[in-house]
Amino acid sequence: MSTLSLGQITLEQLARLAPLEAHPLTTAPWEDFEAAPLTPDQEQQLAWVSARIRTFHTTRANESTLWARAIYPLLVLAEQGDVRAWSQVTLRATFTLDGEATDLVGVADGVLAREGGLGGEPKPPLLLVVEAKRAVDAVDPAPQLLGALYIALRFGHGADVAPRVSFGCYTVGDTWTFARATLTGGEAAPRVTVDWSREYTERNEAGAILRILSAIVRGAVAAA
Repeated sequence: MSTLSLGQITLEQLARLAPLEAHPLTTAPWEDFEAAPLTPDQEQQLAWVSARIRTFHTTRANESTLWARAIYPLLVLAEQGDVRAWSQVTLRATFTLDGEATDLVGVADGVLAREGGLGGEPKPPLLLVVEAKRAVDAVDPAPQLLGALYIALRFGHGADVAPRVSFGCYTVGDTWTFARATLTGGEAAPRVTVDWSREYTERNEAGAILRILSAIVRGAVAAA
């Protein structure tokens, strides 16, 4: 059995796991999600987080500082019921690549997921977050996010119930880009379609980002 790392996977390798069709800059479902209401508590806490982003040099901060100050707080504000925000979550799934069993493994910088029955650990994620590296370590974050979404869809192992949907986003600085991955075809002929959002800058659009996160969680909770 071979192993592929999320940090090194390419779009070509993903397409060999399952055909991939991408729709860049779609309005659906993102505009509907943006219209979703926030609770009074979310509005109040969002104002606190936003004030600290507007007075902070996000372009000069390192990834860890920016994650703690800007990205993770919005994930926490999107929590509902037993859905929690988590950091550094290991992802793994086995696929067939060129006729050989292949493990796709990596770590999501953050997820929104239900808490396991024993507490302190997440169930399969409802939304995945990849924080892009910058400066000399910069790489395109899209393949890594798509690989994580492939793992979340988990086709090829009893996934004949379709369509199946998974959400994710990648962040570059304080800019968020969302993706919806839809699996059709089941185990026999899996195919993944991806709908990308426009870019949302947290400094000016923190409310829209939080409404999208909250709508995704609310939809997942309602469908359970």
